[in-house]
Amino acid sequence: MTNILQLSIHEASELIKEKKLSPVDLVESLIERIEETNPLINAYITVREKEELLEEARQCELEILNGQYKGPLHGIPISIKDMIFTKDIKTTMGSAVYKDYVPTEDAIVVQRLKQAGAIIVGKVNTHEFAYGPTGDESHFGPVRNPHDLNKISGGSSSGSAASISSFTSFGSIGTDTGGSIRIPASFCGVVGMKPTYGKVSREGVYALSWNLDHIGPITRTVKDNILMYNALVESEEIHIGDYVKELNNLKIAIPQNYFFDDLDEDVRVSVNGVVNLLKEIGATVEIIKIPLLDEVTEHQKTILRTEAYANNRENFERDASLFGVEVRERLLTGIEVKGHEYALALKRKNELTKQCNALFDHFDVFITPTIPILPPNIKERTVRTDTENKDAGHIRWTILKNTSPFNYLGLPAISIPCGVSTTGLPIGLQIISKSNNEQVIYETALALEEKLNIETTKWEIGRKIVK
Repeated sequence: MTNILQLSIHEASELIKEKKLSPVDLVESLIERIEETNPLINAYITVREKEELLEEARQCELEILNGQYKGPLHGIPISIKDMIFTKDIKTTMGSAVYKDYVPTEDAIVVQRLKQAGAIIVGKVNTHEFAYGPTGDESHFGPVRNPHDLNKISGGSSSGSAASISSFTSFGSIGTDTGGSIRIPASFCGVVGMKPTYGKVSREGVYALSWNLDHIGPITRTVKDNILMYNALVESEEIHIGDYVKELNNLKIAIPQNYFFDDLDEDVRVSVNGVVNLLKEIGATVEIIKIPLLDEVTEHQKTILRTEAYANNRENFERDASLFGVEVRERLLTGIEVKGHEYALALKRKNELTKQCNALFDHFDVFITPTIPILPPNIKERTVRTDTENKDAGHIRWTILKNTSPFNYLGLPAISIPCGVSTTGLPIGLQIISKSNNEQVIYETALALEEKLNIETTKWEIGRKIVK
């Protein structure tokens, strides 16, 4: 029999609903798996007490046996990024500043998961204060990629994606300010969704940037992602009964400028393979140019630097030595931003978002590589960024390049696995649509997932790290 930890949320929930699988067995297996793998991967900072988790699982089982089934997340173990407040569970922000902080209230997203019957297993690691895309700068140590322990998991929702990829969680909630859900999802070979700005409540989430932060789900499959998304939003539900959109009816734009510059060859081959598949199926695929992307990127950086410093200023001025060196240096750049630059970045945000949304009058979705490169080594900080290898740039901006524009624009975007490199590392595809058009993104992602059948989370991959 397949190990129960290999089941998707959708599969496990059906068995639980039919009383063929006990949440107690699910939790027991998961705890064993965490004990086995977490010393190597370092996905979790805090795991709740075993007896406490088992008691919660027994309560779920009793409710289901008594006909009080709450839905597809009932009895499903979920991990939470350690930027999101959890009542009576330590919430550290990956920093020495908050290493012993215990909130007195749950964030709204945690409340909604509990209302859906999910079991909160623990808190997963994050790049310190979510201020970095590598996931290897945390007070609690780097998160290692389950596919290769020498590689970064991506950040800042590093522990979220690694916990899914290593079979130590069925789903997770991450935050995304410049790509922090989609980047680790791509590097770890899982599915990560950044909904439209404001679609999921940020109340009870430690802010990095008020105008750029998004909250969203990370899972192993697109269908699982939809199930979690539906639990997080208040006024909308994605229907997955007839979910597979006919790809030959899709109008797809490939923004060739900017997003396809300086790609790793394996990334180029995988993404071009998807584009060719779509053409073969009969989808309308058109190469376009999105204007003003350089301006978008600069405004995103301006807002991020300013608001990151503002959100951390009080702690920073009290004792900057508690911050890691890398995050400390980044925070200081926020002091350098001029007031008129910040004001212009905010003013242009609505104007540029409106212009980009107008492009979707002619297309259903845009498709791009999620990240131009493969996962680098832990602590690696420079990367060759042009085909002639003349210039080396900071790895941060290379990793963020394709994802950060859609934080500034607030558009929904998902990363799904689309291939595996010659060295066995996952490659992600980013699908973007206009504001509040998550339904079309999910339909497209489901259809592509089915056609591509990319397996980046095989049990053997998760197991190979354990010697």
